[in-house]
Amino acid sequence: MEPVVTLLDTAAEYSIVGGELAVALEADLISIGEPDIFYDTRLGRFLCSVRSLRVVIDADDGEDLELDGITVLVCKQWLGPFTLGMRAALEHICFAIEPATNPESESRIFFAIGG
Repeated sequence: MEPVVTLLDTAAEYSIVGGELAVALEADLISIGEPDIFYDTRLGRFLCSVRSLRVVIDADDGEDLELDGITVLVCKQWLGPFTLGMRAALEHICFAIEPATNPESESRIFFAIGG
């Protein structure tokens, strides 16, 4: 599968995937036996199924970061981007943001396995 631009949202409780991406990932989304839940967001209230998904964060330098079995909410009516939230995703990794220091430099995000 092609890389997917992802929103890292430290204020989001859960990771969420929807729309065409949810359909494309259907074979990779593993049921974890949890009941469907309603998820309230700034974009509205959504009925979501709770699934597990393997996510790889591609590295520009160094090694890619592989996250096996993060919990995601699958909401086919979600119109927002694929979002990595805190619970069962960002809370398990270390990350830091290095802002650009001048117009010629780029901002960078660093990732590592937590613990």
